Amino acid sequence: MNECQSIRCNVKISYYVPNENNALEVNVDATTLEGFHFDGMNLHRVDLRNAFLNGASFVATDLRNAYLMDADAIGCDFSNASLVMADLQRAKLRKSTFHCLLYYANFDHADLSGADFSGAAVKDTHFEDCDLRGAIMLAENLDSAHFAGAKFDKHTVWPEGFSPLEHGAILIGDGKAHDAC
Repeated sequence: MNECQSIRCNVKISYYVPNENNALEVNVDATTLEGFHFDGMNLHRVDLRNAFLNGASFVATDLRNAYLMDADAIGCDFSNASLVMADLQRAKLRKSTFHCLLYYANFDHADLSGADFSGAAVKDTHFEDCDLRGAIMLAENLDSAHFAGAKFDKHTVWPEGFSPLEHGAILIGDGKAHDAC
């Protein structure tokens, strides 16, 4: 993915344009994608698997059907982005902000500890077996999300009246796991 020359790199990002059959590439002149500002870009179907994106900004970015599996994206800002049908399995997304559209997104096995989902719109979003310790889960329509095996702690913030245990999440605390059984 990188063609490095001394200090600077020419990073190629592949993505697909809706209604076209061919992949396009964006060349980013940067040493790394960490801290990069993708704000407002159309990155529909972008392939960022295994990418190092820590501290990057994706404000108002179109990331529909994006592939971010196994990415390191700690402390990223996804405010007002569209992550509809995005695949973020096993991604490290600690302390990231998700004030965005998350319909059918897949966060299975992701590290979302300390992440902020305030005001996010979810629909059939998957959080199975992920780490939600200390996360702010104040998303809209959270009842439609899937939490089987997701771990949370006493610092995780849930909407009033929402029971994560009834949705299969597991409370971790005091060295013991408590589940819904």
